[in-house]
Amino acid sequence: FQSFEKKTKAILQIEMSCENIESAFASSFAHATAPRWQRKAMAALASPQADRFIPNRTASSIEESHYQLTASCDAADEACSPATLDYQRAMAGCLFPDNGNKVLAFSQQAPKAAEGYQADARVLYSAAKAGAAKAGRHIPQTADRILDAPDLKSDFYLNTLDWSASNVVAVALGSTVYLWNAASGSISELCSTAADDYVASVSWLNDGVHVAVGTNNATVQIWDAQRMQKVRTMGGHASRVAALAWNEHILSSGSRSGAIINSDVRVADHAVATLQGHTQEVCGLRWSADGRQLARRVVMLCAVLCCVVLCCAGLFRVCSTA
Repeated sequence: FQSFEKKTKAILQIEMSCENIESAFASSFAHATAPRWQRKAMAALASPQADRFIPNRTASSIEESHYQLTASCDAADEACSPATLDYQRAMAGCLFPDNGNKVLAFSQQAPKAAEGYQADARVLYSAAKAGAAKAGRHIPQTADRILDAPDLKSDFYLNTLDWSASNVVAVALGSTVYLWNAASGSISELCSTAADDYVASVSWLNDGVHVAVGTNNATVQIWDAQRMQKVRTMGGHASRVAALAWNEHILSSGSRSGAIINSDVRVADHAVATLQGHTQEVCGLRWSADGRQLARRVVMLCAVLCCVVLCCAGLFRVCSTA
């Protein structure tokens, strides 16, 4: 009888296992033959991920959120000293490090890539962008206009060319100053010096009407380019004037002797300041945009080497006169 009972139990266990195998096979077959939307729904139910309305607790930081809420309430209730606030920030940083967790996270964060990993697609597209040609500014390789310039002095230290605000170019050719209108292309003669003299520098005023002319005979002339008339002549230098610079009504002129004279062209006694700081020729002058500093270029030891020195205009400040 006992052997019969054991055989019966073994037969029952075999039948139960066969039923489990058949049910598992049937469920897998039904899942495989089910529509795509039904398979996705079944997978979502079996997955531990949260849906769009219920946050995922594993990716959220409930403790940190509770601390932030209570800390803000406590700070609003009582005013803490700066030392206490610093202590609280340090303690919060130790207890709740910034690990990037959100208060309410609805999905798991993507795992970080291994150190040194590069995506093939990213490398491909970045290489394609780097190789693209950039649009640059077009620089013409030929001159827009070529003008004849006979008797142009071959002297590096002269400043015989200047462009005005009214689009007129003044150029000194020997002892004569010519004006070329860039808009119309017309050329006119402004002035001429004596036969034993030549023009060493020209400089336009900002109004585009008046132009200063420095000569080899140590004089500075101011001309009205619209009326083609000389306004005045100023002296004071001991040698040729090769550098000119305007600062409103103040005209700075530098000569070969190294002297720089600031002239107020509105008054008869024009020399308002004289700077005797150099022994070599002054071959360049330029005022700053605010009119407070003057840069000058000076020949050093008769060589091509030049230096630029800034001097404060306050040393020779000019008071306005009526």
